[in-house]
Amino acid sequence: MGDNYQWETFYTDLAQKLLEYRDRRSELFDVIRGLAKDQPLMNYFHFEREDWWGSQDHQIDPFSVMAAMNRGTTDENRTAIAKLYAKAFDITSTVPTEFVGIPVLDNRKSFFAGVNEMWELFIIAMNVPQDGQLPSNFEDSFNSVISLSGNGIGMVSMALFWVRPHVFMPLETTSRGYIAKHYDIDTTGIRKASQYVQFLSDFRDKIVTQTPELGFPELSQKAWVEFNQHDASPSQGNVATTTPKKNLEDAADVPNNNTDKTPTETEMGKNIILYGTPGTGKTYSTMQYAVAIIEHKDISVIQQEQYSDVFARYRRYKEAGLIAFTTFHQSMGYEEFIEGIRPVLDDDETGESHSEISHEIHDGIFKEFCNKAGAPISKSGNDDLGLNKNPRVWKVSLENTGDNGTRTECLANGHIRIAWDEYGESVSDEIDFPRGGKVVLNTFYNRMQIGDIIFSCFSSRTIDAIGVITGDPEWHDEYDKFKRLRTVRWLATGLHEDIVGINNDKAMTLSTVYALSVTVTDAISLLKRVKPGSVRQDIGNQDRVFIIDEINRGNISKIFGELITLIETNKRIGAREESRAVLPYSGDNFGVPNNVYIIGTMNTADRSIALIDTALRRRFDFIEMVPQSSVLHHTTIGIIDLSKLLDTLNARITALLDREHTIGQAYFLPLVDRPSMKQLGNIMEFKIMPLLQEYFYDDYHKIQLILGDNQKNNDEDRFVQFVEAVTSLFGSDENETADYYTINRQAFTRAEAYAYLS
Repeated sequence: MGDNYQWETFYTDLAQKLLEYRDRRSELFDVIRGLAKDQPLMNYFHFEREDWWGSQDHQIDPFSVMAAMNRGTTDENRTAIAKLYAKAFDITSTVPTEFVGIPVLDNRKSFFAGVNEMWELFIIAMNVPQDGQLPSNFEDSFNSVISLSGNGIGMVSMALFWVRPHVFMPLETTSRGYIAKHYDIDTTGIRKASQYVQFLSDFRDKIVTQTPELGFPELSQKAWVEFNQHDASPSQGNVATTTPKKNLEDAADVPNNNTDKTPTETEMGKNIILYGTPGTGKTYSTMQYAVAIIEHKDISVIQQEQYSDVFARYRRYKEAGLIAFTTFHQSMGYEEFIEGIRPVLDDDETGESHSEISHEIHDGIFKEFCNKAGAPISKSGNDDLGLNKNPRVWKVSLENTGDNGTRTECLANGHIRIAWDEYGESVSDEIDFPRGGKVVLNTFYNRMQIGDIIFSCFSSRTIDAIGVITGDPEWHDEYDKFKRLRTVRWLATGLHEDIVGINNDKAMTLSTVYALSVTVTDAISLLKRVKPGSVRQDIGNQDRVFIIDEINRGNISKIFGELITLIETNKRIGAREESRAVLPYSGDNFGVPNNVYIIGTMNTADRSIALIDTALRRRFDFIEMVPQSSVLHHTTIGIIDLSKLLDTLNARITALLDREHTIGQAYFLPLVDRPSMKQLGNIMEFKIMPLLQEYFYDDYHKIQLILGDNQKNNDEDRFVQFVEAVTSLFGSDENETADYYTINRQAFTRAEAYAYLS
């Protein structure tokens, strides 16, 4: 057994040592806590957190112990932990220095939930014979573990692989893709123990037929090698999701987009639409998909996390400008989405006291989002360049074009200086500005912000320096002229760069300070080219997500315009067939950055997916969101089983109408935490009934069939009652039909009324 597999013996020996603590769990906790005191790599356990460990009676499970050397870190760090364990537990087998094929956890989620449940599964797994025959209690234990929040199939199966690598096959993202490709086994539907057990049996049969010389460890290694061939080092383990190679304490609030991220067959497309019927959680899911994209995780990993944790990160990324959200509607147009002309009052920009209306070209929400997508982001929420969240690119003339004393002084001392000294230190509306400069001064004092980018104009076409504004406006009387000053961090000087191409083919004008048409993306690209190393390579361009809710409610062709071509994956900026389009209002040469993902939602009850513009369909991946009655399992109100109720409603709607008008689980989710007949009655009366009336155009006979009223003998239990009109209502006209239906409000809170729904 070569170095690549020396880990097997050590891991199984360690697991056997941990098994000796099954009746001494608190003692194991003390051992690991003691080791962590002198080993910073184990700080992520946070043993000082009494609120964590006190609630668990100061016990730790064996899988979490082993996870300490199975995190997203370097082989050297993993070996250091292994040496620590070898000494603490008196393990004599060789400490591994190579960890090829071992799946690892994200270092921000490196321990398991449920101490007692994990111990029970560990003990069962350790007693499984080498032939892989699983005992009858394995499935119940496995199901109890994965039912706990944070423990998914991928995590639990990889933990079992650590302790019994020849019995259990991990089902993290990389292995799933490899198994599907080479053994034609689809593992995406595995959600419970019986399915995992059946998979193990089927997979062993496939191996015997196709590759009898290989075992699970060898296959795990092959999966890693195949899906990670671009990594610099072939010994960083089989990464379940892209994991930063740092300690948890170093993990960024905004994760970095390193160039070594692990591609998988389940990696999301640049443009996706989540479609489905009302209440299936489409908008809710966009939050999970956005976080998964930004953190480079498989969506299944995010879906297993606590909603509150994911939502907190979603809000943080949104505040950092990595996520934007909009809703399409019938009035939405190209002008709001890409660009257009809008009226503004003169005093919005120039400080004029009167209110004359002028017009300006205004960037739409998506164009503005794309223009900022090139700004690098780091763990502080900003980049090490000092950019703000929404940086703009400004031109400044330092005295005049060409070499001059003011330019030399500014570049040497880290600032910019402008004139109009005769107006004095304080600039107010009372000044008449006889020599002009009002717009420039307003820009310098009010519009220009700390963290914006500065281009120093050397000629009408070229710049000689790039910097970032670091200070507010100041007045410096020690200068003979150009006394208005703002501090700048110069990132690159001594340049002679023609920027006309990235400034929409426009030369720079004489105005001292104004906003260029240069995007942040182009400015950073220019900086990287003229001064390699000025932007940290480990920061890169962070992936960003633009969410469009109710995408099918807008006129998509009108809103997207030429963007319908530019959003294609191979047409993105930096892609093989990069394309840009000259926009009609600004003349900007616009393209969609490669790091911008688009997520849309579509309600199929509003408009059939078949009616969506073919051009749009071709450019988006469509992911169906179906009703999930499973989330209502074990939720009952008396004899009413809500899971069965939802399934029954949807089966009948599908039969009488179609599957695009079924009802999602979201309508009934409030009952999971607060089950009551009154609450159920309110949901059925004020949400479900109006929905059915809309679906069936007030055809109450069909609504009765949906609700099971046709099967009831007692009229009081019917949600919809048939009423025969009194004969005298219309006199003696026997040809007048006066029968009608009425809603029985009292039935919604009668348990008997739900007899034929659950």
